[in-house]
Amino acid sequence: QKIRDEFKKKQDEKDAENRLSNELMNRGYWNTEMSTWLEEGRLCVLKGDLGEPRFGLTADAMVRLARNVQTIFHVGSYVNHLAGYRALKSTNVGGMTEVLRLCNLRRSLAPPMKSLPCVHYVSTISVLDRSLEPRIESNVGQPETMLCTDGYATSKWVAEMRLRAAHEKGICNGTILRPGLLSPDLDTGSSNLTDWLVRFVTGCIELGGFFA
Repeated sequence: QKIRDEFKKKQDEKDAENRLSNELMNRGYWNTEMSTWLEEGRLCVLKGDLGEPRFGLTADAMVRLARNVQTIFHVGSYVNHLAGYRALKSTNVGGMTEVLRLCNLRRSLAPPMKSLPCVHYVSTISVLDRSLEPRIESNVGQPETMLCTDGYATSKWVAEMRLRAAHEKGICNGTILRPGLLSPDLDTGSSNLTDWLVRFVTGCIELGGFFA
């Protein structure tokens, strides 16, 4: 059983590496230096799930992450503007909870880590308060006063509140980034082809018209 588990772990890591490299190749960002990083172990790719406890990783894997990860860029989420909060909570809120548990685990290790981990969280401008002008970063609304009140925006708001609470308790340092619509790369044209704006423009091109 142990041999089978180890084989599956290696296969999962290889699948994750291939997914990352293929995606970056398709977008024109992969280079030979990154291949060298993989071979030398400077770049490690783990297969996980934001909606699972410990991201679906083993307890030992989480300890290794806690010992070695100083900065976390939390950019993953389940984006669906039709689904309700309950459907999105496990990934969008649960994912942040697991990130903060990882930070807290780092504090509990022996010997203790000397510096706090830093979490950079990519949220959404939809959490800003629509009743306040100007709409600046500090004007975060309540769920009923946000620019958008769907399940997605609400799940991002709750995740923000959890990160703020962890920051105040000294579990981690945290920054919150709220980008608007992201357009394709000006040099390569690379984009998220499933983004609604890209799909809208593609649809207009295919239909030969646009909404005035």
